[in-house]
Amino acid sequence: RLLELAHALWSNFDLRLAGQDELQRLHAAIGRPVQLSALDGWHRVVVDAQDSAQGSGARSQVGLRQPLHASAAGRAMLAYMGPAEQARLLEQPASTQASPKKQPTLASLRGVLDLTRARGYAVDESPGADGSLSIAAPILNSEGKAIGAVSATGPAHATDAALLHGLSPEVIRAARTITHSAGGQYMTIAPRAAPEAGQDFAITSVV
Repeated sequence: RLLELAHALWSNFDLRLAGQDELQRLHAAIGRPVQLSALDGWHRVVVDAQDSAQGSGARSQVGLRQPLHASAAGRAMLAYMGPAEQARLLEQPASTQASPKKQPTLASLRGVLDLTRARGYAVDESPGADGSLSIAAPILNSEGKAIGAVSATGPAHATDAALLHGLSPEVIRAARTITHSAGGQYMTIAPRAAPEAGQDFAITSVV
């Protein structure tokens, strides 16, 4: 009975309302465009965003819908799905929406998702359709499964890997705060230090 009540609660959960204050805090803390995405089947949908007043990146698009593999926010959620769910994702027909990222194979995606889960965040170090790079952390429900993600973006011409990874503590903090305020659970993770300039990075995007 308790599980039924929990499922009913999450099915009616307004992620945008729960995350709006923390999204504003994150935007003020890092001074970059930030987005709140919700899981919608095999896609992520941007449900709220705070854009940079200084125009330091492409404007966030509320309502944007993308396949989970095609963004850091989507892969942050995908990493917290079970292996069977991940496999089923790749059985879905390729999206008809424009996307610079091809449908990956399970083998190519597995390492990316394992690394994402170990870090507690996902990164997109290759430019998206809007020319931006991004970092994202998952928002979890009471069963430890992803229902959304918090992400931050920056233009590729002004955002390097070290800067991107350096945003991880604040992005993870925002995701954890929304998770806790919504009654979910979050694994205890210690954000890794920002990589030093010139350091090699693992490939964390699928093209």
